[in-house]
Amino acid sequence: MLGRGPSPRREQGNGSAHPQPRSAPQGMPRDVVNQSRVPKQTEKPRDVLPPQEALTNEEAVKPGPKRWVVILRRVMIGLLGTLALALVYIFLLLGEPDSMAVESVSVPADPIRVPMAAMEAPGEADLSALAASFGKPILALYGGLNLQKCSLYDTAFQGAYARRTTLHYTFDDGQTLLVESIRPAQAVALLEGASQARLSLSNIYALAGVDAVRMDNAQNTIIFGEKEGVVYAVNCPTSHRDDLAALLKQTTLLQPKAPGT
Repeated sequence: MLGRGPSPRREQGNGSAHPQPRSAPQGMPRDVVNQSRVPKQTEKPRDVLPPQEALTNEEAVKPGPKRWVVILRRVMIGLLGTLALALVYIFLLLGEPDSMAVESVSVPADPIRVPMAAMEAPGEADLSALAASFGKPILALYGGLNLQKCSLYDTAFQGAYARRTTLHYTFDDGQTLLVESIRPAQAVALLEGASQARLSLSNIYALAGVDAVRMDNAQNTIIFGEKEGVVYAVNCPTSHRDDLAALLKQTTLLQPKAPGT
Protein backbone atom coordinates (compact mmCIF):
# COMPACT_ATOMS: atom_id res chain seq x y z
CA MET A 1 0.00 0.00 0.00
CA LEU A 2 1.33 3.15 -1.06
CA GLY A 3 1.69 5.66 1.66
CA ARG A 4 0.73 9.29 1.32
CA GLY A 5 3.50 11.53 0.56
CA PRO A 6 4.21 14.45 2.79
CA SER A 7 1.75 17.39 2.22
CA PRO A 8 3.17 20.70 1.32
CA ARG A 9 3.87 22.71 4.37
CA ARG A 10 2.79 26.33 4.77
CA GLU A 11 5.49 28.53 6.01
CA GLN A 12 4.48 31.53 8.15
CA GLY A 13 6.39 34.09 9.94
CA ASN A 14 9.91 34.28 8.72
CA GLY A 15 9.65 31.05 6.76
CA SER A 16 10.96 30.79 3.36
CA ALA A 17 7.61 30.07 1.81
CA HIS A 18 5.34 33.17 1.30
CA PRO A 19 1.55 33.05 1.01
CA GLN A 20 0.04 34.18 -2.24
CA PRO A 21 -1.92 37.51 -2.05
CA ARG A 22 -5.61 37.18 -2.29
CA SER A 23 -7.32 38.60 -5.32
CA ALA A 24 -10.96 39.66 -5.74
CA PRO A 25 -13.18 37.43 -7.71
CA GLN A 26 -13.60 38.28 -11.30
CA GLY A 27 -16.14 41.04 -11.94
CA MET A 28 -16.19 42.39 -8.35
CA PRO A 29 -15.16 46.07 -7.98
CA ARG A 30 -12.11 46.80 -5.97
CA ASP A 31 -13.68 49.72 -3.98
CA VAL A 32 -17.15 49.60 -2.50
CA VAL A 33 -19.19 52.79 -2.65
CA ASN A 34 -20.97 53.71 0.57
CA GLN A 35 -24.65 53.44 -0.32
CA SER A 36 -26.03 54.31 3.07
CA ARG A 37 -29.22 56.40 2.93
CA VAL A 38 -28.28 58.33 6.05
CA PRO A 39 -26.50 61.53 4.95
CA LYS A 40 -23.19 62.25 6.40
CA GLN A 41 -23.62 64.24 9.56
CA THR A 42 -21.70 67.44 9.75
CA GLU A 43 -20.32 68.51 13.02
CA LYS A 44 -22.82 70.60 14.97
CA PRO A 45 -21.66 74.03 16.11
CA ARG A 46 -21.09 74.29 19.74
CA ASP A 47 -23.97 75.77 21.64
CA VAL A 48 -23.49 79.30 22.98
CA LEU A 49 -23.48 79.39 26.71
CA PRO A 50 -26.56 81.05 28.24
CA PRO A 51 -26.05 84.45 29.90
CA GLN A 52 -24.62 84.00 33.32
CA GLU A 53 -26.60 85.36 36.23
CA ALA A 54 -24.91 87.43 38.86
CA LEU A 55 -23.85 85.49 41.92
CA THR A 56 -25.43 88.11 44.21
CA ASN A 57 -28.78 88.65 45.80
CA GLU A 58 -29.31 92.00 43.99
CA GLU A 59 -32.02 92.21 41.37
CA ALA A 60 -31.02 92.45 37.73
CA VAL A 61 -30.72 96.03 36.48
CA LYS A 62 -33.57 96.85 34.12
CA PRO A 63 -32.72 98.77 30.93
CA GLY A 64 -33.33 102.51 31.30
CA PRO A 65 -35.63 104.64 29.09
CA LYS A 66 -34.53 105.77 25.65
CA ARG A 67 -32.32 108.82 25.31
CA TRP A 68 -34.93 110.99 23.55
CA VAL A 69 -37.45 110.22 26.29
CA VAL A 70 -35.00 111.43 28.92
CA ILE A 71 -34.24 114.62 26.94
CA LEU A 72 -37.95 115.35 26.38
CA ARG A 73 -38.67 114.82 30.06
CA ARG A 74 -35.92 117.22 31.06
CA VAL A 75 -37.14 119.87 28.61
CA MET A 76 -40.69 119.62 29.93
CA ILE A 77 -39.49 119.91 33.52
CA GLY A 78 -37.44 122.98 32.58
CA LEU A 79 -40.40 124.65 30.85
CA LEU A 80 -42.70 123.98 33.76
CA GLY A 81 -40.13 125.41 36.16
CA THR A 82 -39.70 128.53 34.04
CA LEU A 83 -43.46 129.03 33.82
CA ALA A 84 -43.82 128.67 37.57
CA LEU A 85 -41.08 131.25 38.18
CA ALA A 86 -42.72 133.64 35.73
CA LEU A 87 -46.08 133.32 37.49
CA VAL A 88 -44.44 133.94 40.86
CA TYR A 89 -42.64 137.00 39.47
CA ILE A 90 -45.87 138.43 38.05
CA PHE A 91 -47.64 137.84 41.34
CA LEU A 92 -44.89 139.61 43.27
CA LEU A 93 -44.77 142.43 40.75
CA LEU A 94 -48.49 143.08 40.89
CA GLY A 95 -48.79 142.52 44.60
CA GLU A 96 -52.00 141.91 46.45
CA PRO A 97 -54.97 144.01 45.37
CA ASP A 98 -55.75 146.97 47.58
CA SER A 99 -59.25 146.76 48.97
CA MET A 100 -59.47 150.58 48.92
CA ALA A 101 -58.37 150.85 45.34
CA VAL A 102 -60.94 152.11 42.89
CA GLU A 103 -61.33 149.93 39.85
CA SER A 104 -60.86 151.93 36.67
CA VAL A 105 -62.69 150.89 33.54
CA SER A 106 -61.37 151.94 30.15
CA VAL A 107 -64.25 153.47 28.21
CA PRO A 108 -63.73 153.40 24.43
CA ALA A 109 -64.03 156.75 22.68
CA ASP A 110 -67.32 157.41 20.99
CA PRO A 111 -67.05 157.16 17.20
CA ILE A 112 -67.31 160.38 15.24
CA ARG A 113 -70.67 160.16 13.49
CA VAL A 114 -70.94 163.69 12.13
CA PRO A 115 -67.98 165.17 10.25
CA MET A 116 -66.79 168.66 11.01
CA ALA A 117 -65.99 171.34 8.48
CA ALA A 118 -62.42 171.11 7.26
CA MET A 119 -60.04 173.81 8.45
CA GLU A 120 -56.74 175.07 7.06
CA ALA A 121 -54.57 177.76 8.63
CA PRO A 122 -51.19 179.33 7.89
CA GLY A 123 -48.08 178.44 9.83
CA GLU A 124 -48.49 181.22 12.39
CA ALA A 125 -51.84 179.84 13.58
CA ASP A 126 -52.45 178.99 17.23
CA LEU A 127 -51.84 175.26 17.44
CA SER A 128 -53.41 174.98 20.90
CA ALA A 129 -56.71 176.17 19.43
CA LEU A 130 -56.29 173.62 16.67
CA ALA A 131 -55.80 170.92 19.33
CA ALA A 132 -59.02 172.06 21.01
CA SER A 133 -60.91 171.49 17.77
CA PHE A 134 -59.19 168.12 17.37
CA GLY A 135 -60.33 167.12 20.86
CA LYS A 136 -56.98 165.61 21.95
CA PRO A 137 -53.33 166.70 22.19
CA ILE A 138 -51.70 167.03 18.79
CA LEU A 139 -48.11 166.33 17.73
CA ALA A 140 -45.93 169.27 16.68
CA LEU A 141 -42.28 170.25 16.18
CA TYR A 142 -40.28 173.00 17.78
CA GLY A 143 -36.98 173.94 16.18
CA GLY A 144 -35.54 175.24 12.95
CA LEU A 145 -38.06 173.92 10.41
CA ASN A 146 -40.68 176.36 9.18
CA LEU A 147 -44.36 175.48 9.66
CA GLN A 148 -45.92 176.24 6.30
CA LYS A 149 -49.55 175.35 7.04
CA CYS A 150 -51.78 173.20 9.25
CA SER A 151 -55.04 171.45 8.46
CA LEU A 152 -57.85 169.74 10.36
CA TYR A 153 -60.36 167.47 8.59
CA ASP A 154 -62.35 164.24 8.90
CA THR A 155 -62.05 161.13 6.71
CA ALA A 156 -64.68 158.39 6.37
CA PHE A 157 -63.54 155.25 8.21
CA GLN A 158 -65.40 152.01 9.10
CA GLY A 159 -68.91 153.46 9.04
CA ALA A 160 -67.89 156.60 10.95
CA TYR A 161 -65.15 159.24 10.62
CA ALA A 162 -61.51 159.60 11.62
CA ARG A 163 -60.37 163.07 12.73
CA ARG A 164 -56.98 164.16 11.44
CA THR A 165 -54.56 167.02 12.01
CA THR A 166 -51.63 167.49 9.63
CA LEU A 167 -48.80 170.01 10.06
CA HIS A 168 -46.66 170.78 7.00
CA TYR A 169 -43.03 171.67 7.71
CA THR A 170 -40.58 172.53 4.92
CA PHE A 171 -36.85 171.84 4.57
CA ASP A 172 -34.44 174.29 2.98
CA ASP A 173 -34.62 172.38 -0.31
CA GLY A 174 -38.42 172.76 -0.41
CA GLN A 175 -39.32 169.15 0.57
CA THR A 176 -42.13 168.66 3.09
CA LEU A 177 -42.12 166.93 6.47
CA LEU A 178 -45.59 165.86 7.66
CA VAL A 179 -46.48 165.67 11.35
CA GLU A 180 -49.81 163.89 11.79
CA SER A 181 -52.30 163.21 14.59
CA ILE A 182 -55.25 160.93 13.91
CA ARG A 183 -57.99 159.35 16.00
CA PRO A 184 -59.25 156.73 16.64
CA ALA A 185 -56.10 154.60 16.74
CA GLN A 186 -57.67 151.99 14.46
CA ALA A 187 -57.36 154.51 11.63
CA VAL A 188 -53.57 154.14 11.51
CA ALA A 189 -53.91 152.79 7.97
CA LEU A 190 -54.98 156.30 6.87
CA LEU A 191 -51.52 157.73 7.52
CA GLU A 192 -49.94 159.22 4.43
CA GLY A 193 -48.06 156.50 2.51
CA ALA A 194 -48.83 153.73 5.05
CA SER A 195 -50.53 151.47 2.52
CA GLN A 196 -47.30 150.95 0.56
CA ALA A 197 -44.97 150.97 3.60
CA ARG A 198 -43.08 148.04 5.11
CA LEU A 199 -43.20 147.77 8.90
CA SER A 200 -39.93 147.34 10.83
CA LEU A 201 -39.85 146.27 14.50
CA SER A 202 -36.07 146.07 14.86
CA ASN A 203 -35.83 149.42 16.71
CA ILE A 204 -38.01 151.36 19.13
CA TYR A 205 -38.14 155.14 18.76
CA ALA A 206 -39.26 157.92 21.11
CA LEU A 207 -41.86 160.28 19.71
CA ALA A 208 -42.69 163.07 22.22
CA GLY A 209 -42.34 160.51 25.03
CA VAL A 210 -44.38 157.88 23.17
CA ASP A 211 -42.86 154.55 22.11
CA ALA A 212 -42.89 154.37 18.32
CA VAL A 213 -41.93 152.04 15.46
CA ARG A 214 -40.93 152.58 11.86
CA MET A 215 -42.41 152.09 8.40
CA ASP A 216 -40.60 152.62 5.10
CA ASN A 217 -41.74 153.01 1.52
CA ALA A 218 -39.96 154.17 -1.61
CA GLN A 219 -40.43 157.89 -0.87
CA ASN A 220 -40.81 158.25 2.89
CA THR A 221 -39.89 156.97 6.34
CA ILE A 222 -42.72 157.03 8.88
CA ILE A 223 -42.19 156.95 12.65
CA PHE A 224 -45.48 156.44 14.49
CA GLY A 225 -46.82 155.57 17.93
CA GLU A 226 -50.09 155.52 19.87
CA LYS A 227 -51.23 157.14 23.11
CA GLU A 228 -54.72 157.31 24.61
CA GLY A 229 -56.46 156.35 21.38
CA VAL A 230 -54.55 158.79 19.15
CA VAL A 231 -51.91 157.84 16.57
CA TYR A 232 -49.00 160.27 16.20
CA ALA A 233 -46.64 160.13 13.22
CA VAL A 234 -43.69 161.91 11.62
CA ASN A 235 -43.50 161.36 7.86
CA CYS A 236 -40.02 162.23 6.58
CA PRO A 237 -38.76 162.19 2.96
CA THR A 238 -36.15 159.52 2.25
CA SER A 239 -33.60 162.16 1.19
CA HIS A 240 -33.69 163.60 4.76
CA ARG A 241 -33.59 160.27 6.58
CA ASP A 242 -30.28 161.23 8.22
CA ASP A 243 -32.02 164.22 9.87
CA LEU A 244 -34.72 162.03 11.38
CA ALA A 245 -32.97 161.35 14.71
CA ALA A 246 -32.58 165.09 15.41
CA LEU A 247 -36.14 165.82 14.32
CA LEU A 248 -37.63 163.23 16.67
CA LYS A 249 -35.98 165.01 19.60
CA GLN A 250 -37.93 168.16 18.65
CA THR A 251 -41.37 166.55 18.83
CA THR A 252 -43.86 167.62 21.48
CA LEU A 253 -47.54 167.13 22.33
CA LEU A 254 -49.56 170.36 22.42
CA GLN A 255 -52.49 170.31 24.82
CA PRO A 256 -55.86 171.70 23.75
CA LYS A 257 -56.51 175.27 24.80
CA ALA A 258 -59.02 175.49 27.59
CA PRO A 259 -62.27 177.29 26.73
CA GLY A 260 -62.24 181.02 27.49
CA THR A 261 -58.44 181.41 27.28
